[in-house]
Amino acid sequence: MLTPASSINIKYSENFLTVDQDKVIRDLVSSFILQRSEAGLKFRYRYLFYFFAAKKLADSLHRAIVY
Repeated sequence: MLTPASSINIKYSENFLTVDQDKVIRDLVSSFILQRSEAGLKFRYRYLFYFFAAKKLADSLHRAIVY
């Protein structure tokens, strides 16, 4: 079964370049962007989640516009 992090890594690798998922997660945890919990990984601060969610929404809306 794929974890959410694994499915994100697969999509990223298909669209951009292959990255070492474990290293990326280690870097994000050591940079205090993500933290490990009993449920898995989560954003350390809620504003980081909101920022990335808004960025994804803005990018998706921008691509939906046809000129």
